[in-house]
Amino acid sequence: MKKFILTCLIPLLTSAIVYSKTITISVRNFQFVPQNIPDVLVGDVLIWDWSNGGHTTTSLTVPLGASAWDAPIDVNNTSYQYTALIAGNYSYECSIHATFMVGSFTVSAPVPVVLSEFKANSNGEQSTLLWKTSSEYNADFFMVKRSLDGTDFKELGRVNATGFSNVEKTYSFTDYKLPLGNKYLYYLVEIIDKDGKIQNSPIRLTVNNKAHSRIITSLTPNPVSKPGHLMLKFNADEEGVMEAILLDMQGRSLLSTSLEAVKGVNNGHIHLGDIPPGTYNIIFILKGIKEVHRIIVK
Repeated sequence: MKKFILTCLIPLLTSAIVYSKTITISVRNFQFVPQNIPDVLVGDVLIWDWSNGGHTTTSLTVPLGASAWDAPIDVNNTSYQYTALIAGNYSYECSIHATFMVGSFTVSAPVPVVLSEFKANSNGEQSTLLWKTSSEYNADFFMVKRSLDGTDFKELGRVNATGFSNVEKTYSFTDYKLPLGNKYLYYLVEIIDKDGKIQNSPIRLTVNNKAHSRIITSLTPNPVSKPGHLMLKFNADEEGVMEAILLDMQGRSLLSTSLEAVKGVNNGHIHLGDIPPGTYNIIFILKGIKEVHRIIVK
């Protein structure tokens, strides 16, 4: 009897072996890209890769037993590598630009469930999520989550798991309540086993083509106080570069900068420096589309 039980379990446990992966975080435009990574597994390696500016990657919070870190990321130190060995939530910052340049990642201990596929599609009225497992052992349920910015995820619903299986199983979930004002929607699935262990799927991005199309979705603070740091969120349909040009009320160009963009919702930062108090226009240009926004400097 013991021999029979072991023979049945070996395929399940063997198929649940997870190999470590390397995750690259780009350091550019006064931001970490991606800013939030939910699907890091114990043993994965994170690499901060310098693109421009002078920054650091400095841990803020780490789980008990995990190592803290503080490393420069600049023209002389173009990368830093960290191996995640302890499950839990991690947060970090650039210590030079601590008020706005932050990031986070979640590390999970692999659960004995192999997620072989995860897709998400939106048609403007609803989003359909489809995922498959190639094997399950002690699985309890799947928690479906959605985010409007790729960072802050909220639960939408739950789907019961098969529990124990060594054949492919298919699951689905439909999000019927799409927010009208958000063009990009992010989804992930939490895999939860009967012992309470949690593992996150990769994030999937969908496009709500019926949402209002615009580049800039947020400019804060406005009015801007010294030393003149303007934070922005902006949409991009594909990877590229957005130009930002600051004009005074006479139309004279006072500042010009470029911000790299990835598909979806982007965070950006413009350092206005010693711009004197007054009212200004900023022209944003991305892939031939132009928007003008007004700001006040106090």
